Amino acid sequence: MQLLPLQPTPLTNQETRCFGHLLYALYSKKYRVASFADLACLVRLADFYRALPVVSSSFDAVLLASFNLYGKIADHPLQALSLSYRVKSAILFREALVHVVGQWHFAFSNADQQSLEEPIRGVTIQHHLALREKVIQAWFRLLNICLKSSSSANQSSFIQAIIHSRIKKHVQPWSLSVPPESEAEFYRSVYQENYEPSPQECNDFQLYWFKKYSVREVTEKIKRDAEAVVQGILGPLMDKYMFFKDDRKFCYFLCTQISSEELPWDINEPS
Repeated sequence: MQLLPLQPTPLTNQETRCFGHLLYALYSKKYRVASFADLACLVRLADFYRALPVVSSSFDAVLLASFNLYGKIADHPLQALSLSYRVKSAILFREALVHVVGQWHFAFSNADQQSLEEPIRGVTIQHHLALREKVIQAWFRLLNICLKSSSSANQSSFIQAIIHSRIKKHVQPWSLSVPPESEAEFYRSVYQENYEPSPQECNDFQLYWFKKYSVREVTEKIKRDAEAVVQGILGPLMDKYMFFKDDRKFCYFLCTQISSEELPWDINEPS
């Protein structure tokens, strides 16, 4: 029986394009990656040809030049996080981690979470728990203000009453229960609220505490002091540790920050 010669499997357009990227990397030439599908293909080819260290060594520069890629990190955060680990890109890992940690508890299925490599999953869970601790601390501090607010004739009580009245305005739409996907929106609303007192609030405050000051002075002081209290409580949750500019409004917190020592690979090890 005559054996037929093996026919090579033809390359797809994507594989041809990504093989070109690999050649550019091997010869230290500039190139751009158009999508995470292309990046996954490039990583697969580089791994097959034992050239992943070469791709890794120049990838951050490639990422910075690839708007179509970094502009979609928030849309494909799990894939971006996994691929960043393969190419050892600290920039991509940090950016993707912000989006994964922020929605870890409501946007991803258990299968999605388990699909991440163990080192990545460990870092993600660690930072997610740290974020949840921040949220719980902020909630209890706001709750404490609501419980302590009264009409007592002292400055701190009036400030607490002002903050309490604004918090109630944002809690009521959810009937005292804030869904996970609306949690960040709730805290941002409280943070961005206008704490300038109404004429009645200002008058009460002036009568009890600042009778010797003008209405304008009383108004400015109440607003300034109330904002300082709220910013002190919610400021850490409002931080945005995003490397790339993105003006979209996200329904989760963007305050996850990771040090170089916490990256799931040795940054001192040659690529």
